Formats: sequence, structure tokens, C-alpha cells
Amino acid sequence: MRGKDMHERVPDISKVKEIHIMPYSHHDFAWTYSRQWHIRRYIQCFSELLDVMNENETFTWTIDNVFHSLLPFLEHCPERTEELKRRVKEGRIAIANGGASLVRPTYVGEETYVRNMVAGKRFFQSLFGTDDIDFFLNADVGCGHSQLPQILRLGGHRYYRFQRPEEALDIKKVPRQFVWEGLDGSRILVSRGTYGGFVEAKYVNGDYEGDWERIKEQFSREELREKVDELLAADIVWLNYGCDDCRPMRNLYDEPLQLPAFVEEWNRREETKLLFSTPKAYFEKLEKSPLPVWQGVLDPVELSYNAPLRGGHSMWRMRQELDRQIVKAESLAVLASSTGTAYPYEALAELWGKLFEIAGHAIEYVFREDFEDLYATAVSAKLTANALIKRLCGEIAAKLPAADGIQHAVFNSLGWVRKEIVQLHIANPSGLDGFELVDGQGRRIPYQIVDICESERYVGYRYTAVDVTAEIEVPALGCAVITAVSDGTVLAERVKAEFIDLLAKRTASILGGMVEGDGEPESGSGLRTIVDNGVLEVVFDRGKIAKIRVSASDHKLYEEGLDDTSGIGCLKFVQTDREISWLSSWAAVNEQAMKPVKWELAENGPLRWIYRVSGTVGGSTFTQDIVLLKGERAIGFDLQLDSAGEEGYFAVDFPADPDTPLHADIPYGVEERNLTDENYASSPESSVNYNGFERGWEGQFYAKSWASYRHAGKPAAIVSGNCSIYYRHDRSNDVVSLVLNRSMPLAGKVERWFNRTHPSIEGKGVTNYRYYLNLPERDGEYADMAKYAKEKAVPVETAVKYNAESAHRLPSELSLMQIDAGNVVVTACYKEEDKILLRFYEAGGFGSAVTVTPGFRFGGARIVDLLGNEAEASAVTVDVDNRRITVNVKPWQMVTLQFDVIE
Repeated sequence: MRGKDMHERVPDISKVKEIHIMPYSHHDFAWTYSRQWHIRRYIQCFSELLDVMNENETFTWTIDNVFHSLLPFLEHCPERTEELKRRVKEGRIAIANGGASLVRPTYVGEETYVRNMVAGKRFFQSLFGTDDIDFFLNADVGCGHSQLPQILRLGGHRYYRFQRPEEALDIKKVPRQFVWEGLDGSRILVSRGTYGGFVEAKYVNGDYEGDWERIKEQFSREELREKVDELLAADIVWLNYGCDDCRPMRNLYDEPLQLPAFVEEWNRREETKLLFSTPKAYFEKLEKSPLPVWQGVLDPVELSYNAPLRGGHSMWRMRQELDRQIVKAESLAVLASSTGTAYPYEALAELWGKLFEIAGHAIEYVFREDFEDLYATAVSAKLTANALIKRLCGEIAAKLPAADGIQHAVFNSLGWVRKEIVQLHIANPSGLDGFELVDGQGRRIPYQIVDICESERYVGYRYTAVDVTAEIEVPALGCAVITAVSDGTVLAERVKAEFIDLLAKRTASILGGMVEGDGEPESGSGLRTIVDNGVLEVVFDRGKIAKIRVSASDHKLYEEGLDDTSGIGCLKFVQTDREISWLSSWAAVNEQAMKPVKWELAENGPLRWIYRVSGTVGGSTFTQDIVLLKGERAIGFDLQLDSAGEEGYFAVDFPADPDTPLHADIPYGVEERNLTDENYASSPESSVNYNGFERGWEGQFYAKSWASYRHAGKPAAIVSGNCSIYYRHDRSNDVVSLVLNRSMPLAGKVERWFNRTHPSIEGKGVTNYRYYLNLPERDGEYADMAKYAKEKAVPVETAVKYNAESAHRLPSELSLMQIDAGNVVVTACYKEEDKILLRFYEAGGFGSAVTVTPGFRFGGARIVDLLGNEAEASAVTVDVDNRRITVNVKPWQMVTLQFDVIE
């Protein structure tokens, strides 16, 4: 029963034995006020809490994060730290780990989420001297993915509480208390519901003697109607007291509430008992009840109101990039430490701390001055991480064996061997002759010239440097030396054959094939271009992909007539309704397709082909490189978009088969995206309009980095290199889209606080987006897809080797360790307390034995949880003498191996 009846309904609480009141104040970094306001508010909140606890011995409280509120209080009120610790020790202040920062399970990198969770728990353990932190709280965020039960259990948690998407889960009949069984079979006890309660609650201060029945009815209707219904699975109820930034003993509007008196009066009169409680007390009683089990996916959609805003200035973008850079730096630091370089513990810890600072879940909407501070933190951390990576690569390169010629080192921070098309800058101040590229064993490496630097001052030679792409194989978690060796030829001849002739052909194509501006392309050689990379044949027509054919089988993956909107991977701008609030509308007013104006073949193989297109989309302009690499069953898109900041969103469309199945990657796994059972948009029967708030866009779903579907009867996947997590399946047009960015002009917004946000929220200006169309040979190749996505997100690093001699006796190729299973994806390699940790997960959905062969000396190895505690000793076999570890992994299992290193 919903709508008016729902609002009027007084729930039947006769079968409820206990209502656990959980006093809680939700502490964002900032929300609708400045950060300064929030810091002062949180100091006030904690100070008043301690005062209230001195006066009322039954009052309880829950703390759930470190960075947003607890650290400011500890810093500015050190004189009350011991008092706070005492209340925690008494059990009256409960520690609900929400991490160092309140991050969303799906909005940050997989390692960011894990490290943030661990950092929060370790801080609480250290500060309060307790290991009794087995509850995890996601108060104002989406419930997360089906690997979360495993992640939480590996983090030492048994209980979990979340809210969103509230009404969508109600419609799907998800119980309010249940056991959640995740992808790998891990289970966790769950309670779901709002983090707010007694938001106004003036009835609490009413006349108990003369008006009790009305007070009782109002309490039941306002606080319990969405908590006590057919979805309640046990006879106890979780009822929060508090909301955003609430002070103890007050409602959301700072009005005093006589809540202890109300609880006392209620318990004197009523059979169902009210009590100030803690999450642990509630869950210990809940786990005695028989509860239903929910298996797998809870929410495939995520929340519509969290649109990807701000373009290149987005904290989405910054924390995504920083996660990848820190994880890469850690792997390279472990590799460097195996060659004698000190591991940079402090520098890496500081980088993770900076990332946690920018990872809070409401940060996209902070005020101008606060956003500038956060952005400065993000940029500074990114620059520091990049500098650390370059330093580590340079130090390792200097230790590798030297040889005659111009040397480079290429570094692979991922846990499998990679054969990559890598760009190198080959420079010689004495001039360049013709050369070959060779690896450490003297094997020839194919390369392609993509740019030249001609001598303008020096006499006697023509070229000082060339840029090349080369096909290079790099060991797992390792590096390789590449040498440019003179081969006695004249470089000018190869430059003319590969580069100068291409420039001439490009010029002829442009002049003969089109005119610039708003003119229509003329007929001629410039209309169609065919590229074959040895696997795929791609036909370009008037700036768009018109046809894709598998070269060996002649299977046509895409072929149909072109109009203004057709073509594969076409950019579009969807103009939407203007909202006067901070929320985004997804209601389309007009859809504007890309209009190519100029196109050319900028590179023509044999290793890399680039088809470059520029034009307009709505009131915005774009330039896009469509890239094919030798032997790769994929097409890359490197888009530079100059957005005009109109109300709406940019997306790229890929045609799909009718009723295509959908799958998407999640942190450490894969989920099906069955959207037929999902309820979108606001229903007129909705009681609180959560669905329009949380599910406002028909066909929306999310993926960490790739979404797979079928087209022309064959599997395909859209892979996001640096875009949002938001995708859409448009069933009416058989299209799967990747959302790039949402533009939201501030003009006309009625909320004064929202007009104080940083103007970059309007989405104006230039942003680069990278995405890919991957075309697997077979369905279900999830591990290969995960590796492909990581390779595109985490490119190899290169370093110039300048020294002619090296005192170190290192081989020309280094590998930190080898992992033999193709169904395993490594997500991190780092050090803690001089122990190396390797984290990976089974990514194919089938169990297997995995053999790990370290390239360093070790005295022992074990499986540990995310906190470093030993676990599952029976699942690992260690052979120190033969330097091998064998691990039996289950489908979708996460494994962290800890090695005792012998220096």
C-alpha cells in the first residue's frame, strides 16, 4: 500500500518485540554548507555528545568515519580525547567502520575501497584499543555489488547496513533483514533502511498524559511505516535517530527533543520496547532469527542523481586516475626494492591518505573554495605519484645491463606478460642513422615511424629524433631493455617510405574528399577508407565506422546504411529538461548526433592505424582518433570534447541485438545486468519519491570498466578507459550507450547553496575521454576482458637508459613473479612491514589451481585477509626450495598472498 494510503497507514507493531533506536549523525565532508561550517558543526556535535552522555547513562551513539568529522574533533579538542575513548570502551559509543572516508562501493577504484576500509578499521583499532569492530556502515550510498560480502568478511566484518536504492528494493521485495550471499558464496548479515529518523518529531515533546494515543499514532506512522511491513523479516526494528549533521538530543532543524523521556514513557505504557542501542546489540539479536538468503546481485543500476559532472575537473576522474597511479607505483616500488632500492612506505601512505581525502561520497557538490582545495590536493597527489613512478623506473633502468646503442626500459606493473604497441622517442644529438630495435636477447622488434624531428641547426645529418611505435613484450610485474642499434641504412629512406608518403596521401585525401565548415563532403577518394589490422577489417565512411568484418572468417559484425545517427561508437548529445534544483533530469528534449566535418588517415600501420575525425555535436566541437592496433580484436576511441555546457549529457552509442544479454564488471568480479525486473522513474504510488530520485533514467545500469552485450550474434563489450561507470540499454532502439559527461548550467537554480558550487559543474571546456569496442571471439571470456580493461587503463611505463655501464648484475628482463593461471587477475602488489603482498582474484567463474613463482628469495608464504591476518592455510602449498606457491582458488575468490622476503 502506497501513495496517500501509505502515508495514512499506521503500521501494526504488535509482532515487534524491540525497536532499537540508533542515535547517529551522518557526517559528509560537506553537503549544502561550506567545509568550515561542517568542521565547526562536527566539533559541536562531538562536544555535545559527551556532555549528553555525562547527563544520561542510557544514551548511545555511532561513529562511522575518520576523515570527515573525527579527525577535526581530535585535532581541535584534544582535551576531550580520553573522555571519548572512555565512552567507546564502555560500549556507549559504537564504532561502525565506514572507512577512513565515506566512499561508495562502486564509485572508486577496487583497491581504493579496500584500502580505505582497512585504513578506517586500523585507525579505530589503534585509537580506541579495540578489535571489536565487526559492523560496516554504508549510510547514504548504494548497496554495492555482489563481491561486497566477500570484501567485508575479508575485512573482519560480520554485519552490514545500507540504505539505497530504498524503494527499488522494496518493489523487488528484498527483505529489510536478510543474509546476503555474494558471488563467491561468502555471506554477511544485512539490515537495510534509511539512516534518518526523528527528523522533525515534535510530537516527542507533547503532552504524554493528555495526548498519548495521538503521540503514539504519530510516532508509529512517521517513524515506522516504512520499517514495519511485510518485508520485515524479524521481530526487531532498526530505527535511526538523527540525519545529516544532526546534534544529539535535537532534530534536523536543531530543535530540542525530549527523546529519553519519550522512550521512558513509551516503555511504561507499551508492550513493544524502545531502547537506545548499538549496531552490535541489534545484530547479535538479529542473527538469532531465521532470515531469508538473497543470492547475488542486489542493484544493477546504481543511483541516477549521481551523474558524472565536471568533466576533466571531476573528482570521479581524479580519484580514478590516482588509484591507478598509486597501485602502479606500489608494484614498481616492490620491483625496485628487489634490486636494492628502499621501498617508499611513507610516500605511498601519504598518497593513499590524499586519495581518501577526495573520495567522500558528496564531494562533487562542495562549494567553490572547498572544491579548489580538494582539486589542489588531487592534482598535487597525482603529480607526486607520477614523479615517484618516473623516479622508480629511472632507478631500475640505470641498474639494467648496458649495451651499444640507444637504450630504453619498458615496465609492466600488471601481473601477466603483455605484448604492447608502445611509443618511444628515439633521440641522438649526433644524428640518427637507420636502426633496428632489439630486445635483451638480440631479437628484432618491429616498429613504425609516427613522427620525426628534423635538424634545423646542425650540418651533416638530417634527423635528431624520431617517434616510433614498437611491438614489445614485457614480463609480468617486470621490465625489459630495448636497444636501438644502427643497421647501416639511411634513416631518410625509411622515413620517406613510412611517414612522408603518408603525409602526402593524407593531404591528397583531405583536399580531394571534403570541404571544411558546414559544407557537404564531395565524392572522391576521401569518402571511404579501409583498414585491416590482420584481425579486423574496418571501413570508414565520411568520418564514421560503416562496417566491421572479421578478416579470417569474413563474419560481418556491423554493416548497414549510414544516416545522421548510425555508425558504431557514434557520439551524441542529449538535451534534457532543465531542473531548478541540484538534481539532474534525464528526460530527453532533443537528441543531437555528431556531424563529422574533417577526417583523415593520420597513421597507416603496420602496427597502428589512426583515423582522425573532427566536427560538431550540438553546440560543442570534438576531435576523435579511432585507433586500431596490429592483431587486436578491438577498436579504440580517443575523444577530445570541447563542451559548450548545455543542459544534457554526452554519450556514445553502440548497436546491439534485440533483447541482448548484458554483463558488467564489478570490483573483483562480474555480474549479469538483468534490467527487466528493475523499476525506473517515479511511480505515482510512491510514498517518498525515492524512485525518481534514485532511478530516474530508464535503462540505466553501471559497470566498473566494461559492459558486454551481443551484436550480429557475436559478443562485444564497451570498455571505459577513463569515463563514467554509467551505461544505458535503450531497448526501443537496440542500443547500448556509455555516458561520458553530464552538463548542468547553474543559471536558474533556485537553491542558493547549489549556486555556490564550483562552475566547473556546468561541464564546459575540453575533456579527453578514452573508450574501446572489444570484440571477443567467444562469450564469457571475463578474465580476458578484465585484463584487457586493465591494460588500457594502466599503460606500460618507459624510461630512457642513459648510463653506458652498470655495476649491478641484473638480467636484461626482470619479473617480480609469474602467475600461471589465465583465469586470475592481479589487482595489487605492495609491501607492508617488509612483507610482499600479492592480491588477485579468480575472474572466469571457475575454480583452479594457481601456481605463483616469485623472482625473489622468500622464506615462507601464506594467505591472509585484508588486515594481514592469516587465513585458509589448507588452500596454499608452499615449496620454498623450488620457489613455488600453489593456491587452490574457488570461483570469484579473492586471494591475498603474503611473502616473507629474504633480503
